[in-house]
Amino acid sequence: MNRLVIVLVLLLFQTAFSQEDKINFDLRFGPKQERIARLARMGIDRELAEAALERSEGPEIEFHSMRDGRGPRLASLVLPCKIVTTCLFALDKDKDDAHVTDKVEFQWFGEPISVDVARIGPDLDELLVHNVSEGHGTGIDQHDFKVLRIVRGKLKTVLDTRESEWVARVPIGSYVLNQRSQFVIVPEIHSQWRVLEETRSTDVNGELKVERRYFVWNHSEGKYLPSGFEKIEYTKAVTHSVSRSTH
Repeated sequence: MNRLVIVLVLLLFQTAFSQEDKINFDLRFGPKQERIARLARMGIDRELAEAALERSEGPEIEFHSMRDGRGPRLASLVLPCKIVTTCLFALDKDKDDAHVTDKVEFQWFGEPISVDVARIGPDLDELLVHNVSEGHGTGIDQHDFKVLRIVRGKLKTVLDTRESEWVARVPIGSYVLNQRSQFVIVPEIHSQWRVLEETRSTDVNGELKVERRYFVWNHSEGKYLPSGFEKIEYTKAVTHSVSRSTH
């Protein structure tokens, strides 16, 4: 009876979850040595893989299928590889496994990095990376928002802009800047290209300003280009909704 239950559970798992779900399940919950061996087969250094599985801080391991306009043969892998460091890998998939073709490292401070996959067309995906630390110390804390694509096996940054910034100067209270942005995907009808909308709130010594701008894909330059900021009217409810606080 127990064996029958196990078989039924396995069959349910096989049919209810995609290959991507199964890989994520295996990398997160499988026996430790099997997880290390699988990461090593992908081309990830064994010592790095062992260290990643020991880390409790930072984002969990994430495997995503990716497309680059030529088919679904690509993938990305998020790995908490070092202290306050997240590794992002590009992989080329085959029928047996996936193999690393590129790697970038992102620092984080306070709130861990988050990585999402955005399906922007019938055969094209992007990676949205939030909360990349670009500087922190006494009186300063800065984080960026990045968008990446896999282009010919390499991770290419196609947008890089400030997501949040906090600055405090001495004497205490003489100048305090608290700036935060939220990014929203705005699909363009009948087009695989899209627009990213940024709403930014800036508070300087208690004086609040809310602005909006758009990043539009420029095909000739192969990246998103920004418009100018436009000031928008706001209420307390609106300014709360556009804030992405890291403090």
